[in-house]
Amino acid sequence: MEGIWLRYGGYALVLDSDLFDKRLTEEATSYKNEKEIYHLGDVQYRLKEDLHTDDIDTNLLIERLVQAADKYFRSNSKDASMLPEPLTILSCFFKHHGFEEEREVRLVLSLLGSNLKSLPEFQPVRQHPVKTRVREGTTVPYVELCVREANGVRQHLPIKRIIVGPHRDKNDRKRAVQLLLKQHGLNHLIDKVSVSNIPYRGR
Repeated sequence: MEGIWLRYGGYALVLDSDLFDKRLTEEATSYKNEKEIYHLGDVQYRLKEDLHTDDIDTNLLIERLVQAADKYFRSNSKDASMLPEPLTILSCFFKHHGFEEEREVRLVLSLLGSNLKSLPEFQPVRQHPVKTRVREGTTVPYVELCVREANGVRQHLPIKRIIVGPHRDKNDRKRAVQLLLKQHGLNHLIDKVSVSNIPYRGR
């Protein structure tokens, strides 16, 4: 699993996808919260006429959504409890086919909205705290994942290597990343930092 270059140069993080998925599962279990939705998977760019894709997990979600919708609209029970999860995930995993070359991987974590959190039955629910940071003058909300402690040691993302994207100062950026890793005690990754071979065409 690899990141993509950010605009005007950036960094790609290569993750151990199996270990990342395992840690997400462990984290979801530790929160013991059935109200949050975790889903890690490939973004889909094309939907076939039979309402299927080339991805098994996505097809299972589509089938769940169809069954839930059929139960809701064709029965007298009007039970909509099975609709939200597949609908939420699928709405985040489809993009226009013009972006197909991106081959994007996404992680969806769905939290309770403010209206639901205020209801008495949801008061005991433990959720990931929403934090904020400033990016280009705009406040951006985010949630920290895979940072829980195990045996007193804080867990980090399972990063395999880091690639510095095309930039006129890419070697300086590489050294800066290595210093940052050392500062956070991630010495095992210092030798895993490299620079991209893609030519820089900026000014």
